[in-house]
Amino acid sequence: MSFAMKIAAFAAESTAAEEAVEIVTQYSDKRVPIINFVMMGLALIVLIAVLIAGFILIRNHTRNWGTGLITGITAYLLLSVLCMVLLTVVGLIPSLRDHFNGHPTQISLLSGIVSLIIEILVLYYGGIYARYQCNKRHQTLDIGTPLAFGLGFYTVMVLLGNQISNLFSEMINAYWVNAFGFDKMIASMLESDTYTLETAIPALLEIVDAPGINYLLDALCTILVGVQVTCIEILFYGVSTAKLEKKWLLYAIVFVVLSNIQSFVAIFSSNMIILFIIGLIVTAGVVYVTCMLVQNHMDDDIRKLAYTRKMEEQAAAAEKKKMPKIVMPKD
Repeated sequence: MSFAMKIAAFAAESTAAEEAVEIVTQYSDKRVPIINFVMMGLALIVLIAVLIAGFILIRNHTRNWGTGLITGITAYLLLSVLCMVLLTVVGLIPSLRDHFNGHPTQISLLSGIVSLIIEILVLYYGGIYARYQCNKRHQTLDIGTPLAFGLGFYTVMVLLGNQISNLFSEMINAYWVNAFGFDKMIASMLESDTYTLETAIPALLEIVDAPGINYLLDALCTILVGVQVTCIEILFYGVSTAKLEKKWLLYAIVFVVLSNIQSFVAIFSSNMIILFIIGLIVTAGVVYVTCMLVQNHMDDDIRKLAYTRKMEEQAAAAEKKKMPKIVMPKD
């Protein structure tokens, strides 16, 4: 039986301290490979680089990026709160709580389906609200609004969705494991009130036994989700502004469902390579369809994106130079 299987079996079934001590002692020399640290650092760089690049592009190529950005941030926070409220309500109902405690897969599937419905509503009406705010403030409405919406969604997903904080935490714990050893880290974790014997070993095992490539793949999967949300929001924008036919609203909803396939597969498999391939295939399909629609139905939006802020400032300066001087007659 492998180390991972022994720990999983212990965490799920056994409460014997002697067995835990035996496992920890047997694998006390377990260390985190250097490649894991490299992959953690690379994942952090990739997440932050995409975020900065997105802000630069949106800032330079769109006029009213603030409205879409704030709405995207709000949409992610609202989605998280509504899903949390749902799980809290389920936990407060004794019959449901007792049933799902014995069937973790069922609660995962139920929460996934309900969160999918909530996500569709939040993305659709969030986009409508962003466009309403643009019209209310007499701002130019173009494809920059859904692009900024997707960036705002991705921003909160990275900064507040535990992506960066988890990476930093795992890097610190991995360093302490290598510095003091697996057994001493377990003893240190048990001294706090946060962990018990049944949770400390699996929690540390996730850091010690995880393949290094998983950290990078997880970061790339997060980026793919951000791209998917942006494309879906562009479709919602096209339908609501009558640039696309109403049938594309149904396609956008289908794309939301497809973008969540990765989450449903994750319930049954934790293989990051499989999850990344699924996310990559879905993203490629969504991006292809979105680009074809934008190219065929949103020519004016493409021209506006190509017209950078610097070009706009240069045109304004040139126009100012052309204005004739008004010479006031002397008295």
